[in-house]
Amino acid sequence: MIKYGLISKLDSFFLGKTMDLVVDNFNEDVINVTEIGVYSGATGSAIKQYFYYKNTPCYITGIDNNKDGEEIRFKYDNLIIGNSDEAAYKIPDKSQHLIIVEGCHCFPHVVSDFFCYAPKVKVGGYLCFHDTGKHIKPFKDFQHGDRE
Repeated sequence: MIKYGLISKLDSFFLGKTMDLVVDNFNEDVINVTEIGVYSGATGSAIKQYFYYKNTPCYITGIDNNKDGEEIRFKYDNLIIGNSDEAAYKIPDKSQHLIIVEGCHCFPHVVSDFFCYAPKVKVGGYLCFHDTGKHIKPFKDFQHGDRE
């Protein structure tokens, strides 16, 4: 069984189903995936494994500002260190089959990530968000602001 990072079993299930849709909808040589907010890279590693088991090569880009201080252990095909809104220009428009936004979960950053990354998704691709909603409070849950 593939072990994802800091996401629940239910979220892992739905991420798997979304990746199945990507495989079913695109008959291309390489699937392009961008993960925003990589922490240690465990989810990125699992995504790579999932596509490998589906006999579908993928090129995965990770974007993280590395403010968590966690060592990024997974070797992304492309790792961009920086804030997601500042790194968006490095991803070509309409180039990504799947983008997973797992960065800062506060409302302003979620909206910013949507507007920055929606143009990056290929027609028929997927832009997924994790841990977003009005239940996320500023300065809590390791989001938005200095933990201290």
